[in-house]
Amino acid sequence: MAERTIVGGVDTYVTQVDPSASRNGPNYALVKNGTGDNARMLLFIKAPTPVQAGVQVTSARLVLHQRFASRQNVTYEAIPVRSSWKAGKATWNNQPDIRTDGLIGTVASGSVTSSDRDELIEFDVTPHMQGVANGVSWYGWRIRVDTSDTTTTVFTSEAGAEWRRPRLIVEYSNAPAEPTDLSPGGGRFISIAAPVLQYTYADFGGNREQMGQHIQVDPLDEAGDPVTAERWNTGEIPASDPELDLSTAVDENSVAYPGLANGDAARWRVRVQDGAGLWSNWSDWTSFERLDKGSLTINNPSPEPDNFVQEVTPPITWTHSGPWAQEAFQVVVQQMGSAGWVTVYNSTKRPGSDDSLTLPKGVLTRANWSTDPGGGDWQVPTEYRVRVRTWDGQGRQGSPGDPAAYQAFRRFTVQEGTTAQVENLAVQQAYPWPVAEITWTRATAPDKFMIVRGGDVIDVVTPYEVDTGLGTYM
Repeated sequence: MAERTIVGGVDTYVTQVDPSASRNGPNYALVKNGTGDNARMLLFIKAPTPVQAGVQVTSARLVLHQRFASRQNVTYEAIPVRSSWKAGKATWNNQPDIRTDGLIGTVASGSVTSSDRDELIEFDVTPHMQGVANGVSWYGWRIRVDTSDTTTTVFTSEAGAEWRRPRLIVEYSNAPAEPTDLSPGGGRFISIAAPVLQYTYADFGGNREQMGQHIQVDPLDEAGDPVTAERWNTGEIPASDPELDLSTAVDENSVAYPGLANGDAARWRVRVQDGAGLWSNWSDWTSFERLDKGSLTINNPSPEPDNFVQEVTPPITWTHSGPWAQEAFQVVVQQMGSAGWVTVYNSTKRPGSDDSLTLPKGVLTRANWSTDPGGGDWQVPTEYRVRVRTWDGQGRQGSPGDPAAYQAFRRFTVQEGTTAQVENLAVQQAYPWPVAEITWTRATAPDKFMIVRGGDVIDVVTPYEVDTGLGTYM
Protein backbone atom coordinates (compact mmCIF):
# COMPACT_ATOMS: atom_id res chain seq x y z
CA MET A 1 0.00 0.00 0.00
CA ALA A 2 1.01 3.61 -0.53
CA GLU A 3 -0.19 6.58 1.51
CA ARG A 4 -0.45 10.31 0.85
CA THR A 5 -1.44 13.07 3.27
CA ILE A 6 -2.64 16.50 2.10
CA VAL A 7 -2.67 19.22 4.77
CA GLY A 8 -4.74 22.39 4.45
CA GLY A 9 -6.76 23.31 1.42
CA VAL A 10 -9.39 25.93 0.66
CA ASP A 11 -12.22 26.60 3.10
CA THR A 12 -14.78 29.10 4.33
CA TYR A 13 -18.16 29.07 6.05
CA VAL A 14 -21.60 30.40 5.18
CA THR A 15 -24.32 31.41 7.60
CA GLN A 16 -28.10 31.63 7.28
CA VAL A 17 -28.17 34.69 9.55
CA ASP A 18 -26.26 36.76 6.98
CA PRO A 19 -27.11 34.95 3.73
CA SER A 20 -25.27 37.24 1.32
CA ALA A 21 -22.04 37.64 3.32
CA SER A 22 -18.71 35.90 2.66
CA ARG A 23 -16.94 34.62 5.77
CA ASN A 24 -13.61 33.64 4.27
CA GLY A 25 -10.43 34.39 6.24
CA PRO A 26 -10.65 33.48 9.96
CA ASN A 27 -8.76 30.53 11.40
CA TYR A 28 -12.07 28.90 12.24
CA ALA A 29 -15.32 28.01 10.51
CA LEU A 30 -18.68 28.30 12.27
CA VAL A 31 -20.74 25.11 12.02
CA LYS A 32 -24.19 25.45 13.59
CA ASN A 33 -27.52 23.63 13.71
CA GLY A 34 -30.33 25.91 14.83
CA THR A 35 -33.78 26.86 13.65
CA GLY A 36 -33.28 29.61 11.06
CA ASP A 37 -29.71 30.01 12.28
CA ASN A 38 -27.69 27.34 10.47
CA ALA A 39 -24.04 27.66 9.46
CA ARG A 40 -21.92 25.33 7.34
CA MET A 41 -18.27 24.94 6.43
CA LEU A 42 -17.19 24.50 2.81
CA LEU A 43 -13.90 22.64 2.43
CA PHE A 44 -11.92 21.64 -0.63
CA ILE A 45 -8.81 19.42 -0.39
CA LYS A 46 -7.44 18.21 -3.70
CA ALA A 47 -7.19 14.44 -3.95
CA PRO A 48 -3.56 13.23 -4.08
CA THR A 49 -2.21 12.99 -7.62
CA PRO A 50 -1.92 9.18 -7.61
CA VAL A 51 -5.69 8.91 -6.97
CA GLN A 52 -6.68 8.47 -10.59
CA ALA A 53 -8.08 5.89 -12.95
CA GLY A 54 -6.92 2.36 -12.17
CA VAL A 55 -6.26 3.03 -8.48
CA GLN A 56 -8.01 1.19 -5.66
CA VAL A 57 -8.52 3.49 -2.66
CA THR A 58 -8.23 1.22 0.37
CA SER A 59 -8.70 3.92 3.00
CA ALA A 60 -9.38 7.67 3.06
CA ARG A 61 -9.85 9.80 6.18
CA LEU A 62 -10.75 13.46 6.50
CA VAL A 63 -9.49 14.78 9.85
CA LEU A 64 -10.60 18.11 11.38
CA HIS A 65 -9.79 19.72 14.73
CA GLN A 66 -12.69 21.00 16.80
CA ARG A 67 -12.08 24.53 18.17
CA PHE A 68 -15.23 24.86 20.30
CA ALA A 69 -18.48 22.99 20.90
CA SER A 70 -21.48 24.13 22.92
CA ARG A 71 -22.15 20.60 24.11
CA GLN A 72 -20.71 17.07 24.22
CA ASN A 73 -21.58 14.15 21.91
CA VAL A 74 -21.75 16.00 18.63
CA THR A 75 -22.10 14.36 15.20
CA TYR A 76 -20.80 16.08 12.09
CA GLU A 77 -21.41 15.24 8.43
CA ALA A 78 -19.14 15.65 5.41
CA ILE A 79 -21.17 15.66 2.18
CA PRO A 80 -19.64 15.95 -1.33
CA VAL A 81 -20.76 19.06 -3.23
CA ARG A 82 -21.85 19.15 -6.85
CA SER A 83 -20.15 22.21 -8.35
CA SER A 84 -17.17 24.51 -8.01
CA TRP A 85 -17.08 27.46 -5.64
CA LYS A 86 -14.69 30.23 -4.56
CA ALA A 87 -13.87 30.72 -0.91
CA GLY A 88 -13.84 34.51 -1.22
CA LYS A 89 -17.27 34.63 -2.89
CA ALA A 90 -19.24 31.77 -1.34
CA THR A 91 -22.36 32.84 0.62
CA TRP A 92 -25.40 31.12 2.02
CA ASN A 93 -27.36 32.18 -1.01
CA ASN A 94 -24.92 30.85 -3.65
CA GLN A 95 -23.45 27.83 -1.83
CA PRO A 96 -23.08 24.73 -4.03
CA ASP A 97 -25.63 21.93 -3.89
CA ILE A 98 -24.68 18.54 -2.46
CA ARG A 99 -24.39 15.39 -4.57
CA THR A 100 -27.23 12.91 -4.31
CA ASP A 101 -26.45 10.67 -7.33
CA GLY A 102 -24.32 8.22 -5.33
CA LEU A 103 -21.50 8.24 -7.93
CA ILE A 104 -19.07 9.43 -5.29
CA GLY A 105 -20.74 8.20 -2.13
CA THR A 106 -23.01 10.34 -0.01
CA VAL A 107 -22.73 11.35 3.64
CA ALA A 108 -19.68 10.60 5.80
CA SER A 109 -20.25 10.95 9.56
CA GLY A 110 -17.77 11.90 12.25
CA SER A 111 -18.58 12.03 15.96
CA VAL A 112 -16.89 13.45 19.03
CA THR A 113 -17.83 12.75 22.65
CA SER A 114 -16.06 15.75 24.15
CA SER A 115 -16.52 19.46 23.64
CA ASP A 116 -12.80 20.02 24.26
CA ARG A 117 -10.55 22.07 22.04
CA ASP A 118 -8.61 19.97 19.49
CA GLU A 119 -10.98 17.02 19.77
CA LEU A 120 -10.46 15.12 16.48
CA ILE A 121 -13.34 14.78 14.04
CA GLU A 122 -12.65 11.90 11.65
CA PHE A 123 -14.72 11.04 8.58
CA ASP A 124 -14.36 7.88 6.50
CA VAL A 125 -14.35 9.37 3.01
CA THR A 126 -13.09 6.26 1.20
CA PRO A 127 -16.12 6.19 -1.18
CA HIS A 128 -15.54 9.85 -2.03
CA MET A 129 -11.90 9.30 -3.02
CA GLN A 130 -12.75 6.10 -4.89
CA GLY A 131 -15.26 8.12 -6.85
CA VAL A 132 -12.46 10.56 -7.73
CA ALA A 133 -10.29 7.61 -8.82
CA ASN A 134 -13.19 6.44 -10.98
CA GLY A 135 -13.26 9.78 -12.78
CA VAL A 136 -16.03 11.74 -11.02
CA SER A 137 -15.37 15.49 -10.77
CA TRP A 138 -14.34 16.61 -7.30
CA TYR A 139 -15.37 19.91 -5.61
CA GLY A 140 -14.94 19.17 -1.91
CA TRP A 141 -17.32 18.85 1.05
CA ARG A 142 -20.06 20.67 2.90
CA ILE A 143 -19.45 20.21 6.65
CA ARG A 144 -22.53 20.46 8.87
CA VAL A 145 -23.63 19.53 12.40
CA ASP A 146 -26.22 16.78 12.59
CA THR A 147 -26.94 17.38 16.29
CA SER A 148 -29.82 19.81 16.89
CA ASP A 149 -29.34 23.09 18.74
CA THR A 150 -25.54 22.86 18.61
CA THR A 151 -22.97 25.56 17.94
CA THR A 152 -19.38 24.62 17.09
CA THR A 153 -16.31 26.01 15.40
CA VAL A 154 -13.68 24.04 13.48
CA PHE A 155 -10.08 25.04 12.76
CA THR A 156 -9.48 25.92 9.10
CA SER A 157 -6.47 25.99 6.82
CA GLU A 158 -5.72 29.43 8.30
CA ALA A 159 -4.95 27.89 11.70
CA GLY A 160 -1.53 28.99 12.94
CA ALA A 161 -0.32 25.51 13.84
CA GLU A 162 -0.07 23.19 10.83
CA TRP A 163 -1.18 20.14 12.83
CA ARG A 164 -4.55 21.84 13.49
CA ARG A 165 -5.35 22.34 9.81
CA PRO A 166 -7.71 20.02 7.92
CA ARG A 167 -5.95 17.02 6.42
CA LEU A 168 -6.84 14.22 4.03
CA ILE A 169 -5.05 10.88 4.48
CA VAL A 170 -5.42 8.46 1.57
CA GLU A 171 -4.12 4.90 1.29
CA TYR A 172 -4.30 3.43 -2.19
CA SER A 173 -3.05 0.61 -4.36
CA ASN A 174 -2.13 0.88 -8.03
CA ALA A 175 -2.96 -1.88 -10.42
CA PRO A 176 0.07 -3.98 -11.39
CA ALA A 177 1.98 -3.10 -14.52
CA GLU A 178 1.47 -5.17 -17.64
CA PRO A 179 3.58 -8.34 -17.40
CA THR A 180 6.79 -8.20 -19.45
CA ASP A 181 9.68 -10.49 -20.45
CA LEU A 182 7.38 -13.35 -21.43
CA SER A 183 9.26 -16.63 -21.90
CA PRO A 184 9.21 -18.60 -24.09
CA GLY A 185 8.48 -15.94 -26.67
CA GLY A 186 9.79 -13.84 -29.50
CA GLY A 187 9.22 -16.66 -31.96
CA ARG A 188 12.03 -18.71 -30.43
CA PHE A 189 12.21 -22.50 -30.19
CA ILE A 190 11.53 -24.94 -27.35
CA SER A 191 11.94 -28.72 -27.48
CA ILE A 192 9.14 -30.03 -25.25
CA ALA A 193 5.37 -30.26 -25.67
CA ALA A 194 4.40 -28.19 -22.63
CA PRO A 195 6.92 -25.60 -21.39
CA VAL A 196 6.91 -23.55 -18.20
CA LEU A 197 5.55 -20.09 -19.02
CA GLN A 198 7.36 -17.29 -17.16
CA TYR A 199 7.10 -13.50 -17.05
CA THR A 200 8.07 -10.46 -14.95
CA TYR A 201 5.53 -9.20 -12.39
CA ALA A 202 5.84 -5.56 -11.26
CA ASP A 203 3.63 -3.34 -9.10
CA PHE A 204 5.23 0.06 -8.59
CA GLY A 205 2.74 1.87 -6.38
CA GLY A 206 0.48 -0.50 -4.53
CA ASN A 207 0.27 -3.87 -2.89
CA ARG A 208 3.24 -5.60 -4.49
CA GLU A 209 2.29 -9.15 -3.59
CA GLN A 210 1.08 -11.21 -6.52
CA MET A 211 -2.18 -13.01 -5.85
CA GLY A 212 -3.45 -14.18 -9.22
CA GLN A 213 -2.86 -14.69 -12.93
CA HIS A 214 -4.88 -15.27 -16.08
CA ILE A 215 -3.18 -16.93 -19.06
CA GLN A 216 -4.43 -17.60 -22.58
CA VAL A 217 -2.70 -19.79 -25.19
CA ASP A 218 -3.69 -19.96 -28.87
CA PRO A 219 -2.31 -22.53 -31.32
CA LEU A 220 -1.00 -21.06 -34.59
CA ASP A 221 -1.87 -22.51 -37.99
CA GLU A 222 0.62 -23.17 -40.79
CA ALA A 223 0.37 -19.53 -41.92
CA GLY A 224 1.20 -18.34 -38.40
CA ASP A 225 -2.32 -17.08 -37.65
CA PRO A 226 -3.95 -17.75 -34.25
CA VAL A 227 -6.67 -20.36 -34.03
CA THR A 228 -8.76 -18.52 -31.43
CA ALA A 229 -11.52 -21.12 -31.57
CA GLU A 230 -9.08 -23.55 -29.90
CA ARG A 231 -7.90 -21.09 -27.24
CA TRP A 232 -6.73 -22.66 -23.96
CA ASN A 233 -7.79 -20.28 -21.17
CA THR A 234 -6.96 -20.67 -17.46
CA GLY A 235 -9.43 -18.02 -16.32
CA GLU A 236 -8.54 -16.06 -13.17
CA ILE A 237 -6.56 -18.39 -10.91
CA PRO A 238 -4.51 -17.90 -7.69
CA ALA A 239 -0.78 -17.47 -8.22
CA SER A 240 2.05 -16.22 -6.01
CA ASP A 241 4.83 -16.79 -8.55
CA PRO A 242 5.01 -15.37 -12.09
CA GLU A 243 4.92 -18.69 -13.94
CA LEU A 244 2.72 -21.59 -15.02
CA ASP A 245 3.85 -25.13 -15.80
CA LEU A 246 1.78 -26.16 -18.80
CA SER A 247 2.64 -29.83 -18.24
CA THR A 248 0.52 -29.89 -15.05
CA ALA A 249 -1.92 -26.99 -15.53
CA VAL A 250 -5.60 -27.22 -16.45
CA ASP A 251 -7.87 -24.59 -17.98
CA GLU A 252 -11.11 -23.10 -16.64
CA ASN A 253 -12.92 -26.28 -17.74
CA SER A 254 -10.36 -28.56 -16.00
CA VAL A 255 -8.89 -29.56 -19.37
CA ALA A 256 -5.13 -30.18 -19.48
CA TYR A 257 -3.01 -28.24 -21.95
CA PRO A 258 -2.90 -30.37 -25.14
CA GLY A 259 0.79 -29.72 -25.85
CA LEU A 260 2.65 -28.99 -29.07
CA ALA A 261 3.85 -31.52 -31.59
CA ASN A 262 7.28 -31.06 -33.17
CA GLY A 263 7.00 -28.22 -35.69
CA ASP A 264 3.86 -26.69 -34.14
CA ALA A 265 3.68 -23.13 -32.79
CA ALA A 266 1.57 -21.18 -30.31
CA ARG A 267 1.16 -17.69 -28.90
CA TRP A 268 0.32 -16.65 -25.31
CA ARG A 269 -0.40 -13.67 -23.08
CA VAL A 270 -1.01 -13.03 -19.37
CA ARG A 271 -2.50 -10.54 -16.94
CA VAL A 272 -1.91 -10.49 -13.18
CA GLN A 273 -3.64 -9.57 -9.91
CA ASP A 274 -2.04 -7.92 -6.88
CA GLY A 275 -2.81 -8.22 -3.17
CA ALA A 276 -5.35 -5.39 -3.34
CA GLY A 277 -7.38 -7.36 -5.88
CA LEU A 278 -6.46 -5.16 -8.84
CA TRP A 279 -5.81 -6.69 -12.26
CA SER A 280 -3.24 -5.46 -14.75
CA ASN A 281 -3.86 -4.96 -18.43
CA TRP A 282 -3.06 -7.88 -20.72
CA SER A 283 0.53 -8.28 -21.80
CA ASP A 284 1.35 -8.26 -25.49
CA TRP A 285 1.00 -11.59 -27.31
CA THR A 286 4.22 -13.51 -27.89
CA SER A 287 4.85 -16.75 -29.76
CA PHE A 288 7.06 -19.84 -29.60
CA GLU A 289 7.58 -23.00 -31.67
CA ARG A 290 8.54 -26.56 -30.82
CA LEU A 291 11.71 -27.85 -32.52
CA ASP A 292 13.05 -31.09 -31.07
CA LYS A 293 16.75 -31.50 -30.31
CA GLY A 294 19.09 -34.31 -31.22
CA SER A 295 21.24 -35.92 -28.51
CA LEU A 296 24.55 -35.45 -26.71
CA THR A 297 26.67 -38.33 -25.37
CA ILE A 298 29.90 -38.11 -23.37
CA ASN A 299 32.33 -40.75 -24.68
CA ASN A 300 35.26 -40.13 -22.36
CA PRO A 301 35.16 -40.64 -19.44
CA SER A 302 33.20 -43.80 -20.23
CA PRO A 303 30.00 -44.91 -18.48
CA GLU A 304 30.17 -47.18 -15.43
CA PRO A 305 31.98 -49.38 -14.65
CA ASP A 306 34.71 -47.75 -16.74
CA ASN A 307 34.03 -44.18 -15.56
CA PHE A 308 37.64 -43.35 -14.75
CA VAL A 309 40.68 -41.73 -16.37
CA GLN A 310 44.33 -42.75 -15.90
CA GLU A 311 45.97 -39.35 -16.13
CA VAL A 312 45.38 -35.83 -14.87
CA THR A 313 45.16 -34.23 -18.34
CA PRO A 314 42.64 -36.50 -20.08
CA PRO A 315 40.65 -35.59 -23.16
CA ILE A 316 36.93 -35.02 -22.64
CA THR A 317 35.17 -36.30 -25.77
CA TRP A 318 31.53 -36.29 -26.81
CA THR A 319 29.17 -36.90 -29.71
CA HIS A 320 26.58 -34.27 -30.69
CA SER A 321 24.03 -35.86 -33.00
CA GLY A 322 20.75 -35.00 -34.65
CA PRO A 323 19.53 -32.87 -37.56
CA TRP A 324 21.15 -29.69 -36.23
CA ALA A 325 24.94 -29.44 -36.23
CA GLN A 326 26.85 -28.26 -33.17
CA GLU A 327 27.86 -24.59 -33.31
CA ALA A 328 29.26 -24.03 -29.80
CA PHE A 329 30.31 -26.01 -26.72
CA GLN A 330 31.27 -25.71 -23.06
CA VAL A 331 33.02 -28.08 -20.64
CA VAL A 332 32.71 -27.71 -16.86
CA VAL A 333 34.52 -29.93 -14.33
CA GLN A 334 33.55 -30.13 -10.65
CA GLN A 335 35.20 -31.85 -7.71
CA MET A 336 33.36 -33.33 -4.75
CA GLY A 337 34.41 -31.79 -1.44
CA SER A 338 33.12 -31.61 2.10
CA ALA A 339 30.79 -28.75 1.07
CA GLY A 340 29.52 -30.51 -2.07
CA TRP A 341 30.40 -30.02 -5.72
CA VAL A 342 32.91 -27.24 -6.41
CA THR A 343 33.70 -26.03 -9.95
CA VAL A 344 37.41 -26.44 -10.70
CA TYR A 345 37.34 -25.77 -14.45
CA ASN A 346 35.07 -23.90 -16.87
CA SER A 347 36.01 -23.63 -20.52
CA THR A 348 33.26 -21.00 -21.01
CA LYS A 349 31.07 -21.13 -24.11
CA ARG A 350 33.21 -21.46 -27.22
CA PRO A 351 32.10 -21.33 -30.86
CA GLY A 352 32.92 -24.32 -33.02
CA SER A 353 32.13 -27.93 -33.81
CA ASP A 354 34.95 -29.48 -31.73
CA ASP A 355 33.96 -32.71 -30.04
CA SER A 356 36.99 -32.98 -27.72
CA LEU A 357 38.75 -30.83 -25.14
CA THR A 358 41.92 -31.86 -23.28
CA LEU A 359 41.88 -30.70 -19.66
CA PRO A 360 44.89 -28.52 -18.78
CA LYS A 361 47.28 -29.36 -15.98
CA GLY A 362 46.12 -28.50 -12.50
CA VAL A 363 42.42 -29.30 -12.94
CA LEU A 364 42.56 -32.90 -11.72
CA THR A 365 44.95 -32.49 -8.81
CA ARG A 366 43.77 -35.32 -6.59
CA ALA A 367 44.23 -38.71 -8.12
CA ASN A 368 43.16 -42.09 -6.79
CA TRP A 369 42.59 -41.81 -3.00
CA SER A 370 42.49 -38.96 -0.49
CA THR A 371 42.10 -38.66 3.26
CA ASP A 372 38.58 -38.83 4.71
CA PRO A 373 37.28 -35.21 4.69
CA GLY A 374 35.38 -36.00 7.88
CA GLY A 375 38.64 -36.55 9.78
CA GLY A 376 38.51 -40.36 9.94
CA ASP A 377 41.47 -42.70 9.52
CA TRP A 378 40.22 -44.19 6.28
CA GLN A 379 40.48 -43.02 2.70
CA VAL A 380 37.87 -42.26 0.06
CA PRO A 381 38.19 -41.87 -3.69
CA THR A 382 38.21 -38.29 -4.96
CA GLU A 383 35.26 -37.97 -7.29
CA TYR A 384 34.85 -35.59 -10.20
CA ARG A 385 31.93 -34.64 -12.40
CA VAL A 386 32.07 -33.28 -15.95
CA ARG A 387 29.25 -31.45 -17.71
CA VAL A 388 29.33 -30.91 -21.45
CA ARG A 389 26.97 -28.44 -23.10
CA THR A 390 26.51 -27.90 -26.83
CA TRP A 391 24.37 -25.51 -28.87
CA ASP A 392 22.87 -26.08 -32.29
CA GLY A 393 22.35 -22.44 -33.32
CA GLN A 394 18.60 -22.76 -33.81
CA GLY A 395 17.57 -19.79 -31.65
CA ARG A 396 16.35 -21.82 -28.71
CA GLN A 397 15.03 -20.28 -25.49
CA GLY A 398 15.68 -22.09 -22.24
CA SER A 399 13.06 -22.64 -19.56
CA PRO A 400 12.82 -24.92 -16.50
CA GLY A 401 13.13 -28.51 -17.67
CA ASP A 402 14.06 -27.44 -21.21
CA PRO A 403 17.49 -25.75 -21.40
CA ALA A 404 18.53 -24.02 -24.61
CA ALA A 405 21.70 -26.15 -24.71
CA TYR A 406 22.12 -29.91 -25.00
CA GLN A 407 23.55 -31.25 -21.74
CA ALA A 408 25.29 -34.43 -20.59
CA PHE A 409 26.91 -35.34 -17.26
CA ARG A 410 29.41 -37.98 -16.21
CA ARG A 411 30.87 -38.74 -12.78
CA PHE A 412 34.39 -40.20 -12.77
CA THR A 413 37.56 -40.79 -10.78
CA VAL A 414 41.29 -40.69 -11.53
CA GLN A 415 42.94 -44.12 -11.27
CA GLU A 416 46.72 -43.97 -11.42
CA GLY A 417 48.78 -47.03 -12.09
CA THR A 418 49.73 -49.17 -15.06
CA THR A 419 48.50 -47.69 -18.31
CA ALA A 420 45.46 -49.61 -19.47
CA GLN A 421 46.05 -51.64 -22.59
CA VAL A 422 44.11 -51.64 -25.80
CA GLU A 423 41.68 -54.53 -26.02
CA ASN A 424 39.74 -56.29 -28.75
CA LEU A 425 42.21 -55.24 -31.45
CA ALA A 426 41.01 -56.46 -34.83
CA VAL A 427 42.16 -55.94 -38.41
CA GLN A 428 40.24 -56.71 -41.56
CA GLN A 429 40.40 -55.70 -45.17
CA ALA A 430 38.06 -52.89 -46.17
CA TYR A 431 36.98 -54.94 -49.22
CA PRO A 432 37.31 -54.41 -52.17
CA TRP A 433 40.02 -51.83 -51.51
CA PRO A 434 43.59 -52.72 -50.51
CA VAL A 435 43.10 -51.01 -47.15
CA ALA A 436 43.09 -52.45 -43.63
CA GLU A 437 40.35 -51.39 -41.16
CA ILE A 438 41.60 -51.47 -37.56
CA THR A 439 39.18 -51.48 -34.59
CA TRP A 440 39.86 -51.65 -30.85
CA THR A 441 38.44 -50.73 -27.45
CA ARG A 442 39.84 -49.09 -24.36
CA ALA A 443 38.07 -48.27 -21.10
CA THR A 444 39.45 -44.74 -21.00
CA ALA A 445 40.78 -42.41 -23.68
CA PRO A 446 44.49 -41.53 -23.59
CA ASP A 447 46.13 -38.41 -24.98
CA LYS A 448 46.94 -40.30 -28.18
CA PHE A 449 47.13 -43.71 -29.84
CA MET A 450 50.29 -44.89 -31.68
CA ILE A 451 49.73 -47.36 -34.52
CA VAL A 452 52.80 -49.58 -35.04
CA ARG A 453 53.45 -51.98 -37.93
CA GLY A 454 56.58 -54.11 -38.13
CA GLY A 455 58.23 -52.09 -35.38
CA ASP A 456 57.60 -48.76 -37.13
CA VAL A 457 55.15 -46.08 -35.97
CA ILE A 458 52.99 -45.48 -39.02
CA ASP A 459 50.44 -43.11 -37.49
CA VAL A 460 49.61 -41.16 -34.30
CA VAL A 461 45.96 -40.21 -33.71
CA THR A 462 44.03 -38.49 -30.93
CA PRO A 463 41.01 -40.29 -29.50
CA TYR A 464 38.46 -37.86 -30.92
CA GLU A 465 39.82 -38.49 -34.44
CA VAL A 466 38.95 -42.19 -34.28
CA ASP A 467 36.27 -42.32 -31.58
CA THR A 468 33.10 -44.18 -32.56
CA GLY A 469 31.52 -43.95 -29.14
CA LEU A 470 31.39 -45.86 -25.85
CA GLY A 471 35.10 -46.70 -25.73
CA THR A 472 35.28 -48.06 -29.29
CA TYR A 473 37.75 -46.73 -31.88
CA MET A 474 38.36 -47.32 -35.60
